[in-house]
Amino acid sequence: MYDLTSVRADTGSFQGGDNSIVFDWKQNNKLAYLGTMDEGKVEFWVKLRDDMSQMGQPGLNNKVVIGPAREDFATKVSSKLDLVQKGFYNDEIFGNSGPNPPRVGSRTTYTINWQIKNYYSDVKGVIAKVVLGAQTDFLSDKVFPEDQMSKLTYDSATRELTWNVGDMAAGQGALTNPPNVSFQVAFNPSEAQANAKATIVGPVSVQASDSWTDSELNSNSAAVETSSLADGSASGGQGIVQPR
Repeated sequence: MYDLTSVRADTGSFQGGDNSIVFDWKQNNKLAYLGTMDEGKVEFWVKLRDDMSQMGQPGLNNKVVIGPAREDFATKVSSKLDLVQKGFYNDEIFGNSGPNPPRVGSRTTYTINWQIKNYYSDVKGVIAKVVLGAQTDFLSDKVFPEDQMSKLTYDSATRELTWNVGDMAAGQGALTNPPNVSFQVAFNPSEAQANAKATIVGPVSVQASDSWTDSELNSNSAAVETSSLADGSASGGQGIVQPR
């Protein structure tokens, strides 16, 4: 769980044999004498390992010993959610049309793909949301796979697109195939967006409730811009919106 190579204790000494940190008054003179109701403080820093995706319900355990007194501490670690958003012009799902790079006064369709990864513990009520800009329209009849169509809802008044994923098991998406959905949008750039890159779909937020720690999880994806398509069709400066 701990990356012991990262331990830092400015006023203590790390003992690799038993993985302990020793603080004494010689390095911290505030510990030389503590009167009744006095307080002393020591600090240390340690990073967690990156490979925790196979640890179900992870927790941090440590013990503190001060003379004859001993206290054990246990801290639950919340899961981590990642939503990956990618945009494509060239794809085999829907087949897109229109000028690429996009042109003011013309409509170009793009395929957007969302995938979610959950790491350390079970999570409940996973929901992904994004508010589409005025120049981007959601095409409700273009959703893949079809069993996700009922989970993807669009509010035309607020322009908010929501994906109700549901519950996810620990490691789902990180160790197994992730929940994913693809849908098509139509982008109609405005005059103000000419001669610059433009946002097709903004950053997506994902939230859930951690079943292990009872905490709320939140994460955000990167936006899809005309210059950042995953199929490489906008490489070499080709993502600039063209004037009429």
